[in-house]
Formats: sequence, structure tokens, C-alpha cells
Amino acid sequence: MRSLAAYLRNEREAGRIRPDADPDAAATLLLGACRQRAFLRGFPDGEPVAPVEEFAPALVRAALLGLTPVT
Repeated sequence: MRSLAAYLRNEREAGRIRPDADPDAAATLLLGACRQRAFLRGFPDGEPVAPVEEFAPALVRAALLGLTPVT
């Protein structure tokens, strides 16, 4: 979590993500979603999860919508 938050902090300082973005919160959201998906995969009769080829791009799109600077 710290590594991803540090990466996002560097991206914020470089102006590639919003100046008001919270890197710690964003890292928690991204990694929490991944952990939840992994958790759900452990239940064969539980909720179906999207294939990683669909999940990963959708997660990144959702994150970028919230992190991308407004121009």
C-alpha cells in the first residue's frame, strides 16, 4: 500500500494526477478492490467475479476518472 501511495504522490507532484487527490485513499481503494476480488474468488458458489481482463481495465478507468486533473 505504501509503495502505491508513494507512486501516486509522485504522480501528483508531477502534475499527472489532480493536486487535491489523496494518494493514500486512492491506494486503499485500488488495492482494496483487488483484495475483495481475490476474496470472492475463494468462494466457488459465491458471487461471480469478472475476468481479470475486464476487472483491471474497469478499475483503472474508474480510478483515473477521479484522479485525472480537470483541464
